[in-house]
This record gives sequence, structure tokens and C-alpha cells, in this order.
Amino acid sequence: MYRPRLRTILIGAGSAFVLVASGGIAYAAIASSGPVDSSGAVHGCYTNQAANGSHVVVLQDAGTTCPKGTTAITWNAAGATGPAGPAGPSGSAGPSGPAGPSGPAGAQGAAGTALGNITDLNGLACSTHDGSAGTISVQLAAADNSIVLMCLASGGNPGPTSSPSPTGVTHNDGVGQTWTDYTAQGTYNLTEAYSAAQAFIGAEGGTASQVMCGTSTDAVQVLTSTQSVIWQYAGQYAGRVAVSSATEQFCPAGADRVWS
Repeated sequence: MYRPRLRTILIGAGSAFVLVASGGIAYAAIASSGPVDSSGAVHGCYTNQAANGSHVVVLQDAGTTCPKGTTAITWNAAGATGPAGPAGPSGSAGPSGPAGPSGPAGAQGAAGTALGNITDLNGLACSTHDGSAGTISVQLAAADNSIVLMCLASGGNPGPTSSPSPTGVTHNDGVGQTWTDYTAQGTYNLTEAYSAAQAFIGAEGGTASQVMCGTSTDAVQVLTSTQSVIWQYAGQYAGRVAVSSATEQFCPAGADRVWS
């Protein structure tokens, strides 16, 4: 039988090669005309007897039997796949494509509704600072041409009850202060009650809130550290203002002062 010529390789104990012994005489699974089979595995034989700690390794054609006194071994011709390298830098941006054709112009929208007068805002829905539903109240001051917009919680009629006066109307809060707007004298509603309260706060301080003196919310109160002042705008005593201590807090009665 033809025996291929052996090529001797000496591998010392400190060699960097990693060999996997097959544990005896091995038979290659795939025949080949050389020591490397179709899967890339390298076939060889090493001597069972060591010489000075070294074994002689020879390459053996795949599919043939190692000579007597040697043991078959195989190893991969290619090493294990290393870890992936870092990503390379991004390439430069390509040129922009040509602009697409312009679309047809849309139809013109309907004209919006113009505000004819600032007082048109009176009564529109709004939300107060605490999230309660309310309505917008417009207050016009003739003295300095200022406009005050307020969002008043629901419970009164914040709108004007008469046509605006071109010269303005001066009102009295019943406790020494005045304010000017375009609402007729003797108009009692939530807006005017708040206007009276703001006039008082401007001189004396305090905080305003809506209160109930009858069967529903019908008055505005200002509390200071020492006083309670309540302007009633609806019910039996609409148009009356009650002044009491901060601890008593009386509602208006028929003998109390008039505000307008």
C-alpha cells in the first residue's frame, strides 16, 4: 500500500499550538488527498513515546490511518473568530435629491369673527384659578381708560345691565371708596359687587371671595385682619353692605348702608 511521505514537526511543551487529541488511532471522516479536509480541519499523527518531553508530529492525509505507535490528532486551520471591531466613522451625507413639484394651493378659510366691542366678552365661559366654571366680566374705568377682565365663578350675572355710558359712571361702595365704569347706578350683580370689593381692597387691603347670605351664592365678602365687609347683590337685601368684625362676619340687613 502506498504510504505518503511524512513531514516531521517537533512541538515542545511550551508551544503556542493547541492540539486536540482524539484518544487513539483515528479515522478521518472525509477522505482527502492532503492533510486538510473539506471542512478545513488539519489531520496529523503524533508519536506516543516522547523524546525529552517532546512528541514528533507529522501531517497525515485526511481519510488515512496513522502509523502504528502514533495517535491521530486534528486541529482547525483557521483560528476562532475574534471579537467585532469598533464601528467605523459615518460616511459623508450624499447629495440632496431634486425638489418635488409644489402641491396645489388650498382653499382660503372663512373670515374670523371680529370683536365689535370689548364688552362683547361679558358672559363668555372661562375657568377660574381653582378650575371652577365661570364667566368673563369686563370692567371699564373712564378715569384712565383701563380695562379689567375678570373670570368670576358661576353664581351671579357678570354682564352689564345697561348700555355703556360714554362718560363713565362713578359708583360708591358704601364704606368710603368709589370706582368708575360704564354700568348704570343701582345695578346689582356679581361684577359690580366685585368692583365694590376691589375698591375697598385698594384702600384697606384684604381678600375677596363669594359668599352665601340667602339660599344661594349672592354676595361678595372682603376679609381683613380685623373687618368683614359684605356686599349683597341678589336676594332680599341686594344693594346693602354690612360691616362687622372679622370674627362676627354679619350678612347685610335692611338697616345697613346702601352701595351703588
